[in-house]
Amino acid sequence: MSDISLVISDVDGTLVTPDKRLTDATVNAVRLLRERGIDFTLNSSRPPMGIRMLIEPLSLRLPIGTFNGGAIVGPHLEVIERHFVPEAAARRSLDVLTAFNIDIWLFTIDDWLVRNARGDYVPREMHTIQAEPSAVTDFSPYLERTSKIVGSSTEFARLTECEAVLREALYGQASVARSQPYIST
Repeated sequence: MSDISLVISDVDGTLVTPDKRLTDATVNAVRLLRERGIDFTLNSSRPPMGIRMLIEPLSLRLPIGTFNGGAIVGPHLEVIERHFVPEAAARRSLDVLTAFNIDIWLFTIDDWLVRNARGDYVPREMHTIQAEPSAVTDFSPYLERTSKIVGSSTEFARLTECEAVLREALYGQASVARSQPYIST
């Protein structure tokens, strides 16, 4: 009998390969955990739609953390708990990202919204979360239910500068983190 009763894994950079594939070896490792009485679940920065493809192969049955724990969903993606970016912080984020000319992705529980559907990293995100964004000209109708805002750019130095300004502008209101060289969330 093991003292371990639960394993919680990140997804990108941990559970899936760099090309976002779930390997047979990983699926087998999770199965072996269960055979030993150890439960398994996920916590990821991905939105709920972005973990959908992992549920069946991994036989997930426990709550799953999405948006880095900003939303907890069940194995059928039903929302158990969620937290939103405060509307004032969301609005300020959009202002700063726009001033730096950074592509903006806004996520709600159910939607991925972009202004620029042809942005440099949109195809990569589409592959990662296996979903397509909806292009909008105005994020305002979604600000009261925003779960995550992402800034994306091929100009890493500008993104780094923007990240510092965002961190200062949102201090005490929302967290700012770089999850990849090309995105800041």
